[in-house]
Amino acid sequence: MMSLSTKENIFDILKILLIMLLGVFFMGLMAFKKVPIPATSIEMSLQSLSVSILVITLNKKAFWVVLLYLIMAIFGFPVLAEGIANPKWYTLPSAGYYFGFLISSYFLNKILTKFKPQSFLKTWLSFSINESLILFCGYFVLSFYFDPIQAWWVGVYPYIFGAILKITTAACLYRIVNIRQKILA
Repeated sequence: MMSLSTKENIFDILKILLIMLLGVFFMGLMAFKKVPIPATSIEMSLQSLSVSILVITLNKKAFWVVLLYLIMAIFGFPVLAEGIANPKWYTLPSAGYYFGFLISSYFLNKILTKFKPQSFLKTWLSFSINESLILFCGYFVLSFYFDPIQAWWVGVYPYIFGAILKITTAACLYRIVNIRQKILA
């Protein structure tokens, strides 16, 4: 016969697994469709925005969600940009962005936890560090495929406007969640 605490532990584990799977599903949905960046011919996925949203809602669990997302990609689940399944995603020129998602999910949580930005500007700067880290990781890996200047023009420059939109969206969501938490507290 199971004790009450054993049942509670199993329920807690199942709850965490469900949250993680929902997080992976959310990230996959945000990756599925590319959105055109206004005034350019470039399209962007919303994966980096999904990382920010996961950190806002799940805090340090976001890191584990992103890790599970990447593991599921290795196992061939169609979670990558545009719903692509590629078990060897880590060998592609775009791999730096995916590694950047993992790194940024860890550091963004640390930044938000440590500094608890109260003004919109500080919040925006916190999320800009996050987006910059992802773009830098993408640039770093691309620089192994292209010369550094070409890697900048291919992997960073076209996405700056989209990054600004994602940073602003994440900062607004963070402020809304923070205000709501203060009201409910």
